[in-house]
Amino acid sequence: MSRVMSVRASSNAPKVALLGASGGIGQPLGLLLKKNPNIAKLALYDLVGTPGVAADLSHIDTPAQVSAHTGPAELVSALEGADIVVIPAGVPRKPGMTRDDLFNTNAGIVRDLAEAAAKTCPKAFLAIITNPVNSTVPIACEVYKNNDITDLKRIFGVTTLDVVRAQAFVAEKKGLDVNKTTVPVIGGHAGVTIIPLLSQVKPSVKFTDEEIKALTERIQEAGTEVVKAKAGAGSATLSMALAGARFVENLLNALKGQKVVQCSYVKSDVIKGIDYFSTPIEIGQNGVEKIHGTGPLSSYEQSLVEKSVPELKASIEKGVKFIRVHDKDAVDEKTLKSAAEASRALHPTDKEAQKKSLRSLIGRLKESSFESSQVSQQGILEEIADTMKNVQVEQQPVTTGKITNPLHMKRAKIAIRHEVFEEALMRGIPEKEARELAEKATTFAEERLKNPLISEPIKYKAEKPASEVKSEKLKDMSKHVEDLFQKALDIFDKTFNETDYKSWPGIASSKPVIPDPSTSTLFDVFDAKHDLKIFTNPSLKTHELAFWKQYDYDRARIVNKALGPNNAFEEMIQWTEEGKMWPYPINNEYQLGEELNVPFTEHIFLEKYLDKYNLPKTGPIAQFMELVSVGLSKNPYMTAEKKRNHMEWFANYFNKEQIERVHFLHEKEQSVLVEET
Repeated sequence: MSRVMSVRASSNAPKVALLGASGGIGQPLGLLLKKNPNIAKLALYDLVGTPGVAADLSHIDTPAQVSAHTGPAELVSALEGADIVVIPAGVPRKPGMTRDDLFNTNAGIVRDLAEAAAKTCPKAFLAIITNPVNSTVPIACEVYKNNDITDLKRIFGVTTLDVVRAQAFVAEKKGLDVNKTTVPVIGGHAGVTIIPLLSQVKPSVKFTDEEIKALTERIQEAGTEVVKAKAGAGSATLSMALAGARFVENLLNALKGQKVVQCSYVKSDVIKGIDYFSTPIEIGQNGVEKIHGTGPLSSYEQSLVEKSVPELKASIEKGVKFIRVHDKDAVDEKTLKSAAEASRALHPTDKEAQKKSLRSLIGRLKESSFESSQVSQQGILEEIADTMKNVQVEQQPVTTGKITNPLHMKRAKIAIRHEVFEEALMRGIPEKEARELAEKATTFAEERLKNPLISEPIKYKAEKPASEVKSEKLKDMSKHVEDLFQKALDIFDKTFNETDYKSWPGIASSKPVIPDPSTSTLFDVFDAKHDLKIFTNPSLKTHELAFWKQYDYDRARIVNKALGPNNAFEEMIQWTEEGKMWPYPINNEYQLGEELNVPFTEHIFLEKYLDKYNLPKTGPIAQFMELVSVGLSKNPYMTAEKKRNHMEWFANYFNKEQIERVHFLHEKEQSVLVEET
């Protein structure tokens, strides 16, 4: 992506870029931003669905001009000239998930969007909504630093929702006017790191210790409260959209020259030992101008701050390590040195190409520390080196190369499949279909690896291009398939097919060692008369180091886990071990909402509910209802009540007229069969 330096738009005509505009938060937030009379241009970006959202919003009679931008190719145009960039993009929380569970997917999304913003509009305010905010804000800051941007005062974590909730709950509890109630919330944006300062509520109000504890816990777990209430259908989207719109309104006022004070999670030295913390801050035209600190705290609030520090520190370090490739905890010094030597060997005279190649290699090594398909960093480097031994340098004759080592091939497939699978999920493709597409794309790339290498990257050609598909839904899916297959090819071409690795220090194969036939051997010293008692002496035992035995076991387990479940049974076992499924593979909603006290028998013994209906006990209807009962009993994704509703619908469908009609058709069919025989 080329660097495009944006020019700050006039404060009278600001542009806001909304990244993730088609999602659960993005759509209502887009609506609220379109209503804002202070916004001149509203750029909507997402991987899919943006044109429809933009068309819908453009019909609203407010000044903001709406533009749609879809896919990575249009990201730069969405960001050009932006004064404020808002990022709600990412996957939402589901029942049982914490914000930190979202890290593996959302961290990569924020990294890529922040990278584009740093290159395209580095002077824009960057408001990050994507969870876990405690980690995604440090990720964005590290990305900016990698792009030589040291002024991080324009990067904000949006914690306004915690303030909105605190004010609503306090006003409700104490009978206050919610429009005149203010409650500062400090710390972070997850669980125990959310610290409402009830001692600083305005107007001043008194709480008992029990009220303080109950209100604090409710504010901290308010997000989980919504997730459970929606029963897996989503997380807090509407309230988050409102909070995001309020935050953007304050940023717009700051651009006008007003001094705005609001709580936000930013780079801060307020708390010793951590680099990011949320407190009331003063925002001006150039970002954070003053950090007001926590103010006087009660003993209870001070204990909450102390309790939050370890959580915040871990989340911040996780985000920083995700980006900081030179951190020795992410990439060890030996591996880093090898990668640097490899980059110099690849591009001996081009410093910029060396830097780009090093980032590419280290990026893969770094991600191995966080993703489920973990293999050792040195192993990945060796895999890349071994794979690239037979790949030609530019402007050299074409050679034939293959990955002959099965383990190296498996590692390559895992890396490609994981990358394509994550891309498919980000495009909104269901997990099962995404896994299948990733498998097919990986197989295609594997065949590409086995074929003679060519000097130019090839393009994936579908049997029927997406442009020729008439159905819009099928056209979108065809386009996704083309993109994912091409992504698998691109990973190979850019990673494995970049140059010849034979010139790497230490990579070239060493000369074979020829044994000296004149050297005495064990069998020369001992003849048949000397029994070594290797196999007959019971006191001799097989010895092996416990460390290496455990190492081999763990390595095999990790590789096997990275390959994913092979069938539905292994998938159920994996879900059960992760606590996502009941030990009985019947009810995927176990311990959630209405299913809290439902025994598994209510899910599998469904025939008893048919007794109250006057349905035939024999014949095609009875056989059909038996199949319905069996099918529903095996469905782990439906509540017991929903299964009963299905049974009731079918039972009501077969009324007296339908029963007579089915009986007539069945008798007619039987008579025809008899005549034919």
